[in-house]
Amino acid sequence: MLIKVVREKRKEMESGLVGDERMLFTRFVSGMIRGEISEEEVIDNVVLLVFAAHDTTSFAIAMTFKMLAEHPDCHSLLLQEHDDIMSRRRPGENLTLEDTKKMKYTWQVARESMRLFPPIFGSFRKAIADIEYEGFTIPKGWKILWTTYGTHYNEEYFKDPLTFNPRRFEEPIPPYAYLPFGGGPRICAGNQLAKLNILIFIHYVVTRYNWSLLCPDEQITMDPSPIPFPWNAHQSFSQVILEDNNLRDLSRIIPSKLGFTFYICCPIQYSIFHSIMRLILCWISHLQ
Repeated sequence: MLIKVVREKRKEMESGLVGDERMLFTRFVSGMIRGEISEEEVIDNVVLLVFAAHDTTSFAIAMTFKMLAEHPDCHSLLLQEHDDIMSRRRPGENLTLEDTKKMKYTWQVARESMRLFPPIFGSFRKAIADIEYEGFTIPKGWKILWTTYGTHYNEEYFKDPLTFNPRRFEEPIPPYAYLPFGGGPRICAGNQLAKLNILIFIHYVVTRYNWSLLCPDEQITMDPSPIPFPWNAHQSFSQVILEDNNLRDLSRIIPSKLGFTFYICCPIQYSIFHSIMRLILCWISHLQ
């Protein structure tokens, strides 16, 4: 399907129908026509833009609906926000970007859900200088894994971190304390697209459906992921089991031997994430 779309776009542009250069797809095809990139590279990039991060976005949506089901007071406030938006639109009229900007409380709810259940466990950074930490040295050039849990559950940044409280996002959050999309110059390039997906999906669900948890007591399991280490170093790690009501500050769980320091990374697995992911992919296929 994408091959056909790319080739049709190229045919249009070569026949003189110039596309909007502000559109990334147009720039891709322009580069292909000039011989700067191949057709395969264009298709790969389009696939990346269209399908990448659907697992993380769907997971964030799934956890948001879980939190709304468990906190009916938050659901009522969120629904009122969307009812107000609908009251200003004609029947059948599509959402606009301006509508999504009015979803302030909805985004607070989504952000708080992503704080408690980060879609990513963390990422890597390269030490640009020797770092001394609690008597251990992280040498310059070493790869360091940071985790979202290290700050998302830290009381220094989030009071009563195990409590679901969307209102905490009414105030500015300290830099690099909240990192569901990463941070700095390499922050997730699709963070605004993910935000729109989340807000729009929530809007159409909360204004059309009621829901409840089929398994209210279903346990969320957090499993440590494999931990990277230098190829010529001995592996040293601790496995940490985190229970729902016994979460510990991961920023303080730093196993260190042979001068090698790293964080435990703990992604979350939850069953309804798969269902939300299938819904999103189905939704996209209908839009096409």
